[in-house]
Amino acid sequence: MAEIQSYYERLDLKVGASEADVKAAYRALAKRWHPDQFRDPQQKKQAEEELKKINEAYQKIKAFLIENPSPQTESGEQSQERENSGPTANHSSSKSSSAQTKIYTSGASAAEALYRTGAELTKDGKYEEAIAHFSSAIKLNPNYAEAYRHRGFVYSLMGLELGAESDLRKAKALGLTSQNRTSRSDRTTQSEPEVVSEILTPENSKRQIWQWVHPLEPHHDEVTGLLFSPNGKSLISASKDGSIQLWNPLKGTLLVTLETQSAAIASLALSANGEILASANAMPEVKLWHLRTGALLKTLRPNAEAIADITFHPHQPILIVASKDGSITFWDLRSGKLVKGLSWQKTSVSALEISPDGRTLAIASGNGSLVLWNLSLNRPMRTLDWPGGGISAMTFTADDSRLMLGCQDRTLRIWDRVGDRLVATLAGHEAAVTSISSGHSRNAVASGGDRTVRLWNVETKQLLAVLDGHEAAVTAVDFLEPQRILASGSADGSILIWRRTDEP
Repeated sequence: MAEIQSYYERLDLKVGASEADVKAAYRALAKRWHPDQFRDPQQKKQAEEELKKINEAYQKIKAFLIENPSPQTESGEQSQERENSGPTANHSSSKSSSAQTKIYTSGASAAEALYRTGAELTKDGKYEEAIAHFSSAIKLNPNYAEAYRHRGFVYSLMGLELGAESDLRKAKALGLTSQNRTSRSDRTTQSEPEVVSEILTPENSKRQIWQWVHPLEPHHDEVTGLLFSPNGKSLISASKDGSIQLWNPLKGTLLVTLETQSAAIASLALSANGEILASANAMPEVKLWHLRTGALLKTLRPNAEAIADITFHPHQPILIVASKDGSITFWDLRSGKLVKGLSWQKTSVSALEISPDGRTLAIASGNGSLVLWNLSLNRPMRTLDWPGGGISAMTFTADDSRLMLGCQDRTLRIWDRVGDRLVATLAGHEAAVTSISSGHSRNAVASGGDRTVRLWNVETKQLLAVLDGHEAAVTAVDFLEPQRILASGSADGSILIWRRTDEP
């Protein structure tokens, strides 16, 4: 009893506090001691250690409450629900509570139930509660390697790298194999194909209706990039003809043409605040533009053969540049100087994407390999390979839970970051998928490859719409789901603007 009392005291509580009070105290302390609250490295480390103690106390108390259920452990909401219900409802609720207690006191099955709940909480972004459930699962089954791995992944998402490394090492020591999803941090040298049981070819569900509004004046060569401003009021287009143009997408009018004076534009990227545009050409060089004025701010010249892709860090003034020779460099936007390069000795890069939380860099190559790089630890977490399925384009969903891959084998692959697995391969395009956009959505994605744009619901794996209007292959696509607007560009230089017209 003295031990459990010490855990209550760690949360500034007395033994017998309700479950609601325990949860509230835990959340308050976790917020106070979250490492992101501190800038000094030593303070961050101290905060991580304190947070580990708080998490330990919370999961110990949770386990204690599960093993010793009492009326005090009910939340206020549950108690009120009972008071407002009649005798029948009370009887039913009592049965439900009893059944739940049985589930969580049955050894291995209890650990699995806790693990599954933790996985669902992770998907919902409830990381602290997820960690508590994984910890309880580990308490019941100390050899639960998958629970260690999943808890380590959540620690990584929260920026708690010490906890992440410890759990991932433990998962390895317990012998987590490829059959039950090997630990990310230990798959650094050997790639392994990831497959699903079948390739899905869903039919158009006709749930969405998109109408072609108007074309924009075409470029003289292939469209290589399309980007909406965050509010959807302007559209940026780039082409192999070397031009970059800003449009009013709803009126179809040209606002300004940037004086690039350069060769073909290979890639575009827009800063998180929508103020700075980066364009990469084949020379190779990267130009930074002030979007509102069209002024050229800086020109960066990476020491590389050719630039494959560029992306902005979502939370720091850094531009990440990937070259076709395999080099990946980080540039400070304020000074225009090279900050660092990854110790990356892999094959040529075909696409680059950073997760919305800024912690994971996805690096793809044309031969089908995909590496998920932990930027905090500066090392790969996961290395995957799909023979014959070279990756042309990628995007993360807005909630950071999935990575969408547009592939040369004409499929769209969905990688579930939370479950650490490939959940679906979607077919339907008649040519390589060369462009993809998440539309700032957690469930929707648009892909282009043949002469069509296809919209998918990545949660249900449904095909929502097929937009057919181009005479040549679609080479660029971007859309904004909240504004119900989409732009598609083609190999013949044409650009079409689409609006969704059905009811939300």
